[in-house]
Amino acid sequence: MTRGGAEAIKAALRRSLPLILILVALGAIAMNAFTQLRGARYEATTRVLLTTSEVTSLLTGTQPVFVDPTQLHDTAVALAGSPELYARVAKADAGRYGSATEVESMTKVSGQDDNIVGFTVTSDDPTKAVAVANSVASQYIRWREELQTDQIRRAIVALQQRISRQPAGSARRADLEQRLTELQVLESVPTANAVLVERATSAPQTSPAPIRDTLLGAMIGLLLALLLVGIREGLDTKIRSEEDIEELLDTPVLATVQSLPRRARLVMFGRNEGLYGDAYGLLAANLVQASRASEGLTIAVTSAIASEGKTSTIANLAVALARRGANVVLADFDVRKPSLAEVFRIPADAPGVTQLVSGRAAPGEVLWRVSLNGKNVPAAIAPGLIATNGNEASSLEGSLSVVPAGSALRSGSLSQSPRVASALDELRKSAGADILLLDTPPALVTVEMAELARNVDSVIVVVRQGRVSRRSLRALSRQMQSWRSKLAGAVLTDTPLEERHSYYSRTG
Repeated sequence: MTRGGAEAIKAALRRSLPLILILVALGAIAMNAFTQLRGARYEATTRVLLTTSEVTSLLTGTQPVFVDPTQLHDTAVALAGSPELYARVAKADAGRYGSATEVESMTKVSGQDDNIVGFTVTSDDPTKAVAVANSVASQYIRWREELQTDQIRRAIVALQQRISRQPAGSARRADLEQRLTELQVLESVPTANAVLVERATSAPQTSPAPIRDTLLGAMIGLLLALLLVGIREGLDTKIRSEEDIEELLDTPVLATVQSLPRRARLVMFGRNEGLYGDAYGLLAANLVQASRASEGLTIAVTSAIASEGKTSTIANLAVALARRGANVVLADFDVRKPSLAEVFRIPADAPGVTQLVSGRAAPGEVLWRVSLNGKNVPAAIAPGLIATNGNEASSLEGSLSVVPAGSALRSGSLSQSPRVASALDELRKSAGADILLLDTPPALVTVEMAELARNVDSVIVVVRQGRVSRRSLRALSRQMQSWRSKLAGAVLTDTPLEERHSYYSRTG
């Protein structure tokens, strides 16, 4: 098994852990409830030894014929399971312990080793279990005797017919008569080549047995849970791993980000920075390496469908890039469902991308500066105050300016405007931006990304684990083949917390 396959199995078991635990518990409870409702069960056992010495040879003084012991044993076990045996038991006991079918259902035959046949009878009455076990063993031995005697009798009849056809006084006739005498001796001393070596004298209680029943029920529940997990994983076509993304998009995964805290989107500041800072820092470093430049880049961040963590990814990536020393402008081109204003605490009615592209606002009127000192969750600084607050960043840091969407639009007409390219150039020049990041709508459900691809250098695809299907990601891959921009890589979001991701964030 490959490492990727092992990781996939571990992830599947981790996702299904609640289901597994529930079914294991239900299995244990159900098994105990069943045994309690069924009542006490008792088992009695008898054992029959299959003798290996050939009595026929001893009586007749002839050389025994070799017969495979395994074949003899298999034949003996087959006879022990024959319905004819249980019919004889029911008849011999006059139906006191049930019909032949009932006796057979309560009896289990076991070939314990090469020359032992065991009969175990289970019943709710210990006396009945003992009686039936002994009766089955006795009838088994008697039946074997009758079968062997019947064979001898048929051999005697056949031999008598052959003797009658031989001339009187011939050597052949004398030889046949000698053999006839031997067979008649065997008929008078029948043997079944079987001996009762263990007679049932008691029937210990075997059920309920709480510990055993709990373990058995838990095992059944576990097997059922694993079966359901296997079926569900087989039918599940959602993206679950980096390998899935790289296979379908033919692009590297630049970073993997674990699940963000509830209602937290900007985690590069405050108490969450220690846990998530490295992930977004790695994304920023890999992105710059993949783009082979750190200045003059226009990068769009998109996803196949909605709710894949696109806005959270681009917001934190922008902070990480700025802290690496780049001057970053982050613009919200997802005008159908704008979110960056809320993330960076920009007033909802502030002008932005919509006004800039339509020519109703200048770049200086839509750029909001974000402090990178990390003391508090930042609120954007109004455009008019950019110059006076720029000294808050350290000399080692760049800057981050945010352009909100401005207003929500229901159509994709904004991205089709011929002023988009010039508006992006104006933003870059006005803010002195090294990197321009564009938050765009999902590429498979809107037209914006396809239109904006003409005006960007690179594209990053955000994929949320367990959200998008392989079919959708494959469709996005086909669509991207017509884009002019380069696919820089992908980001896998909402992955479970793993030990290796949390190690360096601990103290002590």
